Amino acid sequence: MANREDWGLRLFFGGIALGLVLMLFVTGSENSAFYLNNFAPPYTEVMKPLGYVLDAAIVSAFALTVAGIACFSFGPAPAEAPAPAKAAQERRQPTGASGDDDRHRPKPRQPPSPHGST
Repeated sequence: MANREDWGLRLFFGGIALGLVLMLFVTGSENSAFYLNNFAPPYTEVMKPLGYVLDAAIVSAFALTVAGIACFSFGPAPAEAPAPAKAAQERRQPTGASGDDDRHRPKPRQPPSPHGST
């Protein structure tokens, strides 16, 4: 499977495109006889079967768009972590594996110098 963000873009733009096409279809043909006879429910009856198909396609467009957004990760990728953080993790030794710790003592700190600001 390809990269997760590639699938996210495909799903997102697919959902947006499907939603745009359905919106243009409904708004452009809502007063036509074809739409009124095949899709729109009359006042006294239930919705026609193609109306259910249209509603399912609208819900599918929304679901595709949300699925496309969900494919993106909003945190830093592990491969893109800053170099000092990765290096610090790699330098850690497991506990009990210290062989040369007594040779590498930290340097003593120097006393702070007077500031003269008081």
